[in-house]
Amino acid sequence: MNIKSRLIMGVLGLILAAAGVFLLGVFWELFNVSGTGLEGLAGVRDTAIAGIIVFLLGIVLLLLSFSGAGKQAQEKSKARSIVQYSETGEIRISLVAIENMVLRVSRQVKGIRETVTRVDYNDQGLLLYVKVKVIPDMQIPQLVSELQKNIKDYIEDMTGTSVAEVKVMVEDIASEQIAPRKK
Repeated sequence: MNIKSRLIMGVLGLILAAAGVFLLGVFWELFNVSGTGLEGLAGVRDTAIAGIIVFLLGIVLLLLSFSGAGKQAQEKSKARSIVQYSETGEIRISLVAIENMVLRVSRQVKGIRETVTRVDYNDQGLLLYVKVKVIPDMQIPQLVSELQKNIKDYIEDMTGTSVAEVKVMVEDIASEQIAPRKK
């Protein structure tokens, strides 16, 4: 259930709970309903029964709107991983772990300054989206081709999952080269 449906169900639950409380208030004559046409409901047992039923229905809807949130979060966490099976059981690799593998590979490619990664998957395999900043005076097509090949080979080797595509966007050219580290 998406958030919009849960919100509508929660609002409807609140309205029904309030209507139930109102009907109970009319039954116990807590509200002045003279001149509204509801005078005949005061003190009538059916009004109390209807009030209780409407109130409980509202509470149930309200609780259902909240209970879906936990299930959705749990399903989302399952969806944020790839699943493989071995003879001894299930193997889950989170997409965050794969993102970190991509970052590791990109740091090893000379000429890449910064990397931001996002991972999705479909029926063909993993879809890797990589944004990079490169150092000046690099041949971008060759650099990106090397990065794509290294990422694809490494991820397929480490996870056993096919990589459908590695999309690289050169977001910027770094303003200066990284100075070599002193030993």
